Amino acid sequence: MKKLCFIALALSLTGAAVANTTDKAAKETPDSVTPFSFGIASPIQLPGSGWDVYGLVVNIFYGQHSDVYGIDCGLVTVNTDNGGGIYALGGVSYVGGDFGGIQLAGVGNAVMGRANALQLSGILNYTKRGFIGGQMGSFNYVDSLAGFQLGGFNWVNVDANGLQLAGLANTVLGGANGFQASGLLNYNRGEFIGA
Repeated sequence: MKKLCFIALALSLTGAAVANTTDKAAKETPDSVTPFSFGIASPIQLPGSGWDVYGLVVNIFYGQHSDVYGIDCGLVTVNTDNGGGIYALGGVSYVGGDFGGIQLAGVGNAVMGRANALQLSGILNYTKRGFIGGQMGSFNYVDSLAGFQLGGFNWVNVDANGLQLAGLANTVLGGANGFQASGLLNYNRGEFIGA
């Protein structure tokens, strides 16, 4: 078990290195970073929501931090800037910037920047900008895709390179390279190369 925890932490920190795409040195002060955070519902958490966490976050209902790189677990987690690592949640995971790693949520995952990730949810996976990796959920949305989407309904707003498998429909509003299969509809507004 200790080896498994060590391996998970090492993988999460590796994901953190991939996702950290902003100049953090300009915004951080030495006392704004912590290796651990615990909370019940923000603002009832230590340390407060303005802190970055490089390590482990545990929250019961709702937690909020600026950046989180490491392991983040709880019911609802909000990171207002960037994040990376393993986010294992009961409900919702929201990242206001870029993310790299694995997001697991019962309801949904949202990344407002770019993601190099695996997103797994019961209902919704949403990445506003470019996405490299895989999404598995009832509804999957990305701006541009390099990877795969498996779900009930898959949507790519610009271009898709990879695989889309859907129970109902796949939609690509730009060009697509790869493979699409669905129970009802495959739609490509642009050029399609593949099967």
